[in-house]
Amino acid sequence: MIQEAKIALDAIQRGETIEAIGKPIPRTGKQTGELTEIDIETENEIIQVKGGDYSNKRKLDDEDLRQMIETKRYCERRANPIWRFFDREGNELPTKAKKVVFHFTNPPVDPRLIEWLIDKDVEPRIGL
Repeated sequence: MIQEAKIALDAIQRGETIEAIGKPIPRTGKQTGELTEIDIETENEIIQVKGGDYSNKRKLDDEDLRQMIETKRYCERRANPIWRFFDREGNELPTKAKKVVFHFTNPPVDPRLIEWLIDKDVEPRIGL
């Protein structure tokens, strides 16, 4: 949570408006539970904070890969006017194309992973 808070404060200092922190993305239909959680959502970015050791990973796998896939799906929905999203107070959020960011807080990060993320249209960031 401390790392997420620091990254959210950095986004504010860059002039971003924070829309959500720790936003759950629920399953749709008859299934219950969450698909994933968005760590930080700003007006222009969807940021997932990664605090583990990624110094020798060529690509994301397991839960990290699932999180990336679900985050990208959510991002696509936010850019589609057919879907409607609301903040915690019930105000409708505008349809908006956003950038997906995976922010790694513990350098180093394997350059192969950085390249892999870029190929997947995910912006990697490193450090706090």
